Amino acid sequence: MTIPPEWRFRRMQPGEMNIDPIEGEFFSTEALGSLADALVREAIQNSLDARAPGMQARVRAGQPGTLRRFVRLLQQIDLTYDIYGMSGSAIVDLLPPEFDSWRGQRPTLL
Repeated sequence: MTIPPEWRFRRMQPGEMNIDPIEGEFFSTEALGSLADALVREAIQNSLDARAPGMQARVRAGQPGTLRRFVRLLQQIDLTYDIYGMSGSAIVDLLPPEFDSWRGQRPTLL
């Protein structure tokens, strides 16, 4: 059983500004290269926003289009979709553009 992720934020200090985001400005159809691009950009921005003052923010991601990256992505997709009830082509259709080279290939057995 997988534990769902949850956001945890530090308490705001007196005098800190709390500004609500303007999603429409940043997530318009024209501004998005793809949903994957938006997700990466949002993850980086959240890391920058959550860092302690004067500290660096670190964001790690797997090499694009590799088997290791596919496994990590598949674990994330499994949180939303029933991947065990899906066909291989339906799963490939969910993959971001970094896996375009995988599309249309015949499966091979190891």
